[in-house]
Order: sequence, then C-alpha cells, then structure tokens
Amino acid sequence: MGEIYTKFEDGIIFMKLDQSLYEKEAVMAAAYKMTDSCHIIVKPLENSQLGIYFEPKDNQDKNELQ
Repeated sequence: MGEIYTKFEDGIIFMKLDQSLYEKEAVMAAAYKMTDSCHIIVKPLENSQLGIYFEPKDNQDKNELQ
C-alpha cells in the first residue's frame, strides 16, 4: 500500500498510483507541468489505481524523460 510502481519501456514512462493516496485532480495538476516536454495520459485502472503514461514529444530526447 502506498507504493508507486514505475516502468520505463520503449521511451515511455508508466506510473501506477493508488487513488486513496493521490487524488486524480492533484495528479492532473502535477502532470500538466510536464506538458511542454511530453504527452501525458491518465487512465483509471483496477483496484482504485491510476495509470499515468509519459511519452516524449517529437523534439524531446527519450532518455531525458527518464
């Protein structure tokens, strides 16, 4: 409980967060700050979790995102 799962694969960072600790609105506000360098998708997952995908924009180096 309370663990943040992170995976970096094919230039995309995936994070899984527990909604009982992180409200979707707070996650969206934090993700918005990174929209200049990457595309962000936030999806509800099973077991009250949120999945957040960070993919670099065309001009961004994939290694910098990590």
